[in-house]
Amino acid sequence: MRWVCIVVFGVIMLWASESKAQARESTAFRVSLITGAGFLPDSTNILTPDSMASPSVQRRFTDQNLLSNQFPTWVKLKIPAGIPPGEYCTTTRVEEIIHLYLFRSGETVHQQNGRNTPPSTRSVPRRFMNICFSIHPADSVIYLRVDPLQGDAQPLAIFLEQKADVEALIATNTHLSFFITGGLLIIFLTSLTLFLFLGDRNYMWFCLYLFCMYFMVNGQFLSFYFGERFPLLFLNSASNQLYFIFAPLSLLWFAYSFFDIRRKSLGWKRAFVGLMIFSLVCVITIPVNLTLNSNLILLYNIVSVLAIAVYAGVAFFRQNFQPARYFLFSFAAPVLVALLIVANEMGWLTVTGLNLLAGVSFLLQSLILSLGVVTQYQQVHEDLMKITFTKMQQERETEIFKSQNNELLVRNVTIESQKMEIEEQASKLAELNGTKDKLLSVLSHDLRGPVGNLSSVMALLKSKHLSQEEFQNVSEHLRLDVDTTYKMLEEVLHWVSSQQQGIVPNPVVFHVETLLEEVIQLASSLALAKHIRIETGDLREALVRADRDHIRIILRNLVNNAIKFSPDRSIIRIHVTAEEHHIRISVADQGPGISAEKVDRIMRGDKIDSTRGTKGEKGTGLGLLLCRDFIQYNHGVFFISSTEGKGTTISFTLLRADNVA
Repeated sequence: MRWVCIVVFGVIMLWASESKAQARESTAFRVSLITGAGFLPDSTNILTPDSMASPSVQRRFTDQNLLSNQFPTWVKLKIPAGIPPGEYCTTTRVEEIIHLYLFRSGETVHQQNGRNTPPSTRSVPRRFMNICFSIHPADSVIYLRVDPLQGDAQPLAIFLEQKADVEALIATNTHLSFFITGGLLIIFLTSLTLFLFLGDRNYMWFCLYLFCMYFMVNGQFLSFYFGERFPLLFLNSASNQLYFIFAPLSLLWFAYSFFDIRRKSLGWKRAFVGLMIFSLVCVITIPVNLTLNSNLILLYNIVSVLAIAVYAGVAFFRQNFQPARYFLFSFAAPVLVALLIVANEMGWLTVTGLNLLAGVSFLLQSLILSLGVVTQYQQVHEDLMKITFTKMQQERETEIFKSQNNELLVRNVTIESQKMEIEEQASKLAELNGTKDKLLSVLSHDLRGPVGNLSSVMALLKSKHLSQEEFQNVSEHLRLDVDTTYKMLEEVLHWVSSQQQGIVPNPVVFHVETLLEEVIQLASSLALAKHIRIETGDLREALVRADRDHIRIILRNLVNNAIKFSPDRSIIRIHVTAEEHHIRISVADQGPGISAEKVDRIMRGDKIDSTRGTKGEKGTGLGLLLCRDFIQYNHGVFFISSTEGKGTTISFTLLRADNVA
């Protein structure tokens, strides 16, 4: 802030000296030469300085002060009496080419000036069109020729001032311009260096804004060498107009980065991006005169950009974004100078040195904005440091928390390991209990039938109602049943012994019809006691791959259940059907059937209550569940189709041996 005050004080002193020089100029000898002037439109464009002495030409001069926009205009200016001889300059306020012809002693002095003449080639390198010459005591008339204007016809204003005053004013302005340019160059280079070292994009956009604003305020820089128009760059485009196009766009880019608009709400983004697009359209259209009123559009663009920039500064300052105050303060001086320029153009005030004031205001704005960028970077850096410190503190607390919880974690792991061991042991115990239940169920099912047969035969023998021939037949059946039961008991005990650690299928390839015949033979006594006929149809060879013991248990359960629930003198039908990939085995009886609810429970694997047979036979309630599990162990599918009062059909599938890889 100290440097800002020093710069402001220095600029005020320099501006005061410049104003003093201009005041001195205003009190110096300055005469308006429009009085007594004559105007001659040269519609033929053939008049020359030599023809001015002709009386016929002199009679054609009029008092109508209006330059033509179609053909050259000759202006005759009378030098008033009393003007001392010396070096003088004429100051004209027109935009086109002016030719000055000074006649003295038969000699014609010709000089050319005008807005299209580069100041570097002028007799006085000044923004205004000055033509310098010497006035002798004998000089009385000056002739000017003004080329056709490109705009509307306008009056001519010419002032005469001493060359020494003009040169003094130019020197003062040069010193002030050098001071302003040097200050801006220092700020620009400093910001560019900070951008290269810090990588903060705010400095990059700030440098771009400085560059564009400098040429907007000092728009005559290139015109000093090329004139006021650049036909090689943009056709018919004034230099200042180009600078006024890019300056608002660079301000938008800088504000977008300074306020970090991309992280703000969608409304801010849309407003800034919309104005950016509009400014880019101006950049494209205005230089090539594609718009009807480029000055009005340019003014609207500048006012819109300035309004949204100031509004953004106020809004974000109210959100405690402290660097925004520098952004707001930086626009105070430029806005004040802009108001003075408007008042001067409207004739409300008479202010001298407005160009210098514009440069000073921009220098002040640049200084304040540079402070804002530095403050913004410091705030971001401080916020980042706070975040980093908070993060480090949280990490330290986290480490302490982790160290304190390590022992608990170890204990939890130990407890979890013990829990898993207990759960694994419980699972194994549950599996062994299930295996035990299934093995006991197998034993009960496989032994109940043969023992029941023996009991029935013993009852017949005890009744002594058998003839000798019947006794021989029963004895033969009894011997076969005992042999079959013994063989079956050995097989079952051997299988039970092998399955004590869990039921594990041992698939082999075998003929299912052979196993079915063994099961039917074993159950024939039970069927005979109830006068039940077992029909198998034509048992074709069906080769399957499955656990033979499992399938034997399944078939015995299904056949015994069919006999158990079949009424006397009924029929049990057993079918073996070959399908594409499976062998289907079905056992159908004519018993009372099974309810739909009980079928659903069996298919879900739920235990059901035991149901007595037609002769009061007891069961365990595990037979069909055991069949379902064993079928699943062998990759088969279990089906139950039953209608109450009509009978039940139970079927299952096994993989065909020729389809097993």
